[in-house]
Amino acid sequence: MTRTLRQPPLDANGIVTQHDHSDIIADECVVRGITVHHIKNGRITSAAFKSSSDPYKGLSVDLSELIKDKTKFRGQSFKGAVEIIVEKPRSKDMLVGYDPLSTNNAHCQIWARENRKISNSQAKFLKENVEWFEQIDGILLT
Repeated sequence: MTRTLRQPPLDANGIVTQHDHSDIIADECVVRGITVHHIKNGRITSAAFKSSSDPYKGLSVDLSELIKDKTKFRGQSFKGAVEIIVEKPRSKDMLVGYDPLSTNNAHCQIWARENRKISNSQAKFLKENVEWFEQIDGILLT
């Protein structure tokens, strides 16, 4: 049986807005792809957990249960991936919402509240609470 999540809220331009999606439960995991830009001195840096420049300053992740092809995290774009339990960002006043893309139905976002960027302390907290989803040989998490 394929899981279906309710559609997320959209702004007037059709862009998903910051929200905490009630269909995403606390003990589920979201996955963050790691690129070469997220690695320094053999470790994943907190830069991997910073907000993007999109209008709502989200951090792109995928809901692990909806990922159809785990190998996407071992290719040109990503060198591996980490996962975090949804309750962790929520415990630090962050939102975890569904943001499906036409090319990726598993896509979600982690947002700071009130349209703020994820703070340095929030990014550090996320970094300190991840586990490997697709391990990168020779790279440490912390």
